[in-house]
Amino acid sequence: MSVKTAKIHTRMEPDLKKRAQRILNKLGISTTDAIRLYFQQIVDSNGIPFEVNTPNEKTCQAMDDAREENDLTSYKSPEEYFKANNI
Repeated sequence: MSVKTAKIHTRMEPDLKKRAQRILNKLGISTTDAIRLYFQQIVDSNGIPFEVNTPNEKTCQAMDDAREENDLTSYKSPEEYFKANNI
């Protein structure tokens, strides 16, 4: 068994850390184990273990609108959204 001596120090938003730790606690996984699992998946897949893309122009505009609370439309249900958008 290898000796675990390497350390990682990172900064992130406290709310993100808290929300992730709640989920990990429900799974019975420590933050350290989750990071170790993630790094093992990077090694096993020889890259990021999920697809990473930049958002398209329409998605970027929607994110900007949401941040600035511009041109937002509310729907009472998913069905109402689907009907309004012909989906």
